[in-house]
Amino acid sequence: MNFTTQTRWGGGWPLALVWALGCGWTPGLGAQTSDLVSRVLQYPVLPGQISDAPQHFTNSVRLRIEGTVTLVFAPGAFFLHDDSGNIRVQTLGTNRVERGQLVEVTGLPRLVENARWLQYADVRPMGEGRLPAPRVVTATAAQNHLHDAQYVTLTGRVLGAGTYTLRGVTNESLLFDSEGVLGKALFPPGTDAAKLFPPDTVAAFTGICRLGARIEEGRQRYVHILVHDPGEVRVIARPPRWSPVVVGRLVIGLALVAIAGLAFILWQRRRMWLLLAAEDARRRSEAITQGISTFATALLEQHTEDDILWDLARNCISQLGFAECVVYLLDRERGVLVQKAALGPKCPGGRVILNPITIPLGQGIVGTIAATGHAELIGDTSLDSRYIVDDERRFSELAVPIVADGEVLGVIDSEHPAKNFFTVDNLKMLTAIASLCANKLVRVRAEAKLRQSHQDLERRIAERTVELVAANEQLTREIAERTRAEKVQRALYAISEAIHNVADLPSLYERIHEIIGTLMPAKNFYLALYDAGTDTVSFPYHRDEMDPPPPARKARGGMTEYVLRTGRAALADLEEIAQLKAAGEYVQSGAPAKIWLGVPLTASGGRPFGVMAVQDHHNERVYGEEEKQILSFVAGQTALAIERKRAEHDLRVALEAEKELNQLKSSFVSMVSHEFRTPLEVILSSSNILDRYLDRLPPAKRAAQLRAIRKSVHRMNDLIDDVLLLGKFDAGALNCQPAPLDLVAFCRRMTREIESASAREDFIRFTAEDSHADACADEGLLQHILTNVLGNAVKYSPPDRPVEFTLARRGVDAEFIVRDHGCGIPAADQARLFTAFYRGSNVGQKPGSGLGLVIAKRCVDLHGGEIRCRSVEGEGTTFFVTLPLFDGTRVFRRRFNGGDQPSPAFSS
Repeated sequence: MNFTTQTRWGGGWPLALVWALGCGWTPGLGAQTSDLVSRVLQYPVLPGQISDAPQHFTNSVRLRIEGTVTLVFAPGAFFLHDDSGNIRVQTLGTNRVERGQLVEVTGLPRLVENARWLQYADVRPMGEGRLPAPRVVTATAAQNHLHDAQYVTLTGRVLGAGTYTLRGVTNESLLFDSEGVLGKALFPPGTDAAKLFPPDTVAAFTGICRLGARIEEGRQRYVHILVHDPGEVRVIARPPRWSPVVVGRLVIGLALVAIAGLAFILWQRRRMWLLLAAEDARRRSEAITQGISTFATALLEQHTEDDILWDLARNCISQLGFAECVVYLLDRERGVLVQKAALGPKCPGGRVILNPITIPLGQGIVGTIAATGHAELIGDTSLDSRYIVDDERRFSELAVPIVADGEVLGVIDSEHPAKNFFTVDNLKMLTAIASLCANKLVRVRAEAKLRQSHQDLERRIAERTVELVAANEQLTREIAERTRAEKVQRALYAISEAIHNVADLPSLYERIHEIIGTLMPAKNFYLALYDAGTDTVSFPYHRDEMDPPPPARKARGGMTEYVLRTGRAALADLEEIAQLKAAGEYVQSGAPAKIWLGVPLTASGGRPFGVMAVQDHHNERVYGEEEKQILSFVAGQTALAIERKRAEHDLRVALEAEKELNQLKSSFVSMVSHEFRTPLEVILSSSNILDRYLDRLPPAKRAAQLRAIRKSVHRMNDLIDDVLLLGKFDAGALNCQPAPLDLVAFCRRMTREIESASAREDFIRFTAEDSHADACADEGLLQHILTNVLGNAVKYSPPDRPVEFTLARRGVDAEFIVRDHGCGIPAADQARLFTAFYRGSNVGQKPGSGLGLVIAKRCVDLHGGEIRCRSVEGEGTTFFVTLPLFDGTRVFRRRFNGGDQPSPAFSS
């Protein structure tokens, strides 16, 4: 039996032992635990004692029992005793209790394997309890469950000692006979029970009694005595010194010595042959391992299914020493397996399969394996009725499914004319190769779906793959020890699997950190990414015992930037860091490390886009050239994984942008249908009145109808102008062309125009703090800004609360402050304040298109300025527009076609 246990007895028996003892407790509750606990906690609670438990075994009632802990056998699992009886307890968590402690337990009575059990219990310590005196019992009574969970003493004669392993820890047990009934005394790890109580020892074992239900040896069920420590065993009689067993062992020992002498003579003759055979076996094993490593490396170069399968058949399978192999892929639409690649007689040359066949799913050995997903090793195919002859009959067959995420993709089938040619080792190695092949096939198929929209990314991946192959080959040559090579390969496989298994980049970073930790000390580890557009370095993943995660920063002279700048891995201790400081290559940030190792994350063309780094604050010898090479190699696979995940993220962003565009179109149609309907109805109504009553209307009413028509036409024309202007912004057809402008005079003129348009004289109180004669601005763009901001302030202000308009100079910036006392903007609407066609939820019936602030924001952006809003619903709104109109150097440079370029009107 192979279980796993804790190494300390007093802290609790092993969790697996709970299973072995038949307590019925399930360690892998998983996602059901929280739901189960919440249901159990809803049961009513009754006070009582252990003797009350049986009547509630089938009732939804929880009991509260006070008793003494007689034995702890796992975290949160123990035996409890009170004056009315004994019972097993399983807690909701891992409550720590000790033997002899008085506790109050509230739990749900259940029958498990005919034993009483109090499950899902809460435990509250009450102080020191009183352990019961052990009850002397017979094995026959114990075998009939009469003393289950009781603290008892059972006398028996030791038959022998045994061991079992629970999660890597060796535990001991004694098998004893008690009046013809077999029993087992179970001891904590490290007791050395075989030495303390040799066979034929008669002893009284004191502990917790139970009948074994989960641990069965043949059909024999044992009486178990769970012994707290060896001191609870009282020896009644020791075995005689020269017992028949001892004499027999002595005779056997002498015979073994004689046999060993004869064997030594024979061994000397065969020694050289055995050494040569062992060396040959070692070379074959290394060759096989190298073959798997080479195949893993070669996989990085393959980008189509055909390349993967033909490389698998020709290179990998041939290196394993197989003479014939056919690789099948499953065609799920037709339900057949198709031959895709071959080695041996089926492949006369090139990528040609001689007389290819298809095998229906579930038929033949190959079809059965594809249907079940289980590999098979067949020593004699003549005895297997499923065997299908392809080109000729062969007597040995080894077939392994290619499985990814529980789905069979195909089958690797190898045959040999000799019977029993393939071994279990061949099966294990081919299974590992099939797993690598499956991961690569899944990845290639996923990439094929994205290839049309990510051709540039595919090109970079291909180039990066070539670099990774070279790095992998270099690393494989330099790692001399086989164990290190295997560890690196496992890390690569883990990263490759993480690409498909993790859901997002943070989870991928966490998984990469775990994998790096298996290769070298990586307690202090971080990933840094560089954004060339903003010249900033961010740290999406950072774990350090001395420093918290740093915020994103402008690129400067840190070790991270040094690696980004040079594009090479760097291994630096305190002395080298001091030299870099002296040379001006490094600026200290964070706590200084004794040694720092960083490698670039390189995209296609050798351009680094990030850094992977580890450091140690205590040991300056923890990293060397070997760790540097390993980290560089893993960084290549990591860069590929990050690029892949970032590409997936970009695709999701593009989809969200498309959704937003569709929403924008819908909002536009809704706005146009609403904003055009009202003025059109006014025009239609006024035109009908003029048509019917023109001769009878007084001149004043005719003029009023004509004004209404003109006003509606102007309103529609303004809306069309706003939409066209917004389209010019989106098309990049507008740019900022500043010219000298008298800001004060301009602002006064805009104030008068807006007051006149709103028919509110002296409603805007304009104040200019300083002189603004040397300002340079694009008058057209500035007019759009003030028209929309001031117009909104006037429109939403009550008639008795004027709008305050202030112009001030702040260094090289001009600040325009517009404050109203209107309805204000709800907090929920402020996040979408500058979204096209979006209007506040409290504007009521006031007309508007939702484009004014969007246009103002675009004009501010073209000036290189900033617009901010501060508003409280019901109290008013203040807009702050800051423009660099006094910067004689910067004002003539505006963002043009995605970059900083001189404005065409002022370029030299």
